[in-house]
Amino acid sequence: MSLDKNLLLIVNPVAGQGNVQDSLYEMIHALSLYGCCVSVLPVDPANGLTASRCLRENDTRFDVIACSGGDGTLSHLVNAVMKKHIAVPIGYFPAGSTNDFASGIGLPNTLEGQCRAIGEGIPYAYDIGRFNDTYFNYIAAFGAFTDVSYATSQSLKNAIGHTAYVLNLIKSFPTAVQYHVNMSIDYDDHHLEDEFIVGTVSNTKSIGGVKTPLLSRADLNDGMFDVILIRPPKTLVDANDILQSLRSGNLDNPLVTVFQAKHLHITTEKPVAWTLDGEDSGSYTEMTMDICPGAMKIMVPEQK
Repeated sequence: MSLDKNLLLIVNPVAGQGNVQDSLYEMIHALSLYGCCVSVLPVDPANGLTASRCLRENDTRFDVIACSGGDGTLSHLVNAVMKKHIAVPIGYFPAGSTNDFASGIGLPNTLEGQCRAIGEGIPYAYDIGRFNDTYFNYIAAFGAFTDVSYATSQSLKNAIGHTAYVLNLIKSFPTAVQYHVNMSIDYDDHHLEDEFIVGTVSNTKSIGGVKTPLLSRADLNDGMFDVILIRPPKTLVDANDILQSLRSGNLDNPLVTVFQAKHLHITTEKPVAWTLDGEDSGSYTEMTMDICPGAMKIMVPEQK
């Protein structure tokens, strides 16, 4: 057996419920059986261990650059690959607590299947987003509840997984529903100005592990963002109507706006906090977002 595929494996040891380290040998062993010569890099930004530090401009040392971790780890890898203009495909071993991207793109849910996808699969090109000078893999969001993913402690995520997000969401509900922001939004050839409680600019069918019919048109390589904007409810009836729209996909609710776009330019009077792929991305008064069609390739099973 020849190891003819050079693979860099970037590992976040604290992702998910902290079990990445337990499966690391099994992962390397399975990848080796599929012809991969594996180099391992632990992600430890506090001590300077990052994908960007390891990779070179236009790096061709590796045939595949993979990561094991949550959606934040994948976003870290995507940014490094894009900013260094690296054309090789990536691989993903989802080990987070939610893993929206993995479920959306149809990656196998077993370690053996994921290793097979990298060793014997094919590269699948999909769209990513650019947010000012940063890239996001599948979602940019602002407003109520959008800080739940990064505000939830890693120890709590490790202890109880996805339930940690739900508990933090319930805890934040009283203050979150009071949030609102005035925005001026230019998208493609349209203009929109209003007050919103929450908004998402995404390339996914699932947000926070939950699918909504409002994203039924979403396609990972159609060259379009899928945008959801929600205005503040004034009554409990309004709040219930918003929830019903999310469940049913009803587009007649005046408090919910859904559209597709390739480009957005957003301005606000006060800084607005944004999350990219569930990670804190800072606060801004001006944001420009562009879709990058087919800019990233990921290894998937051949039948995909």
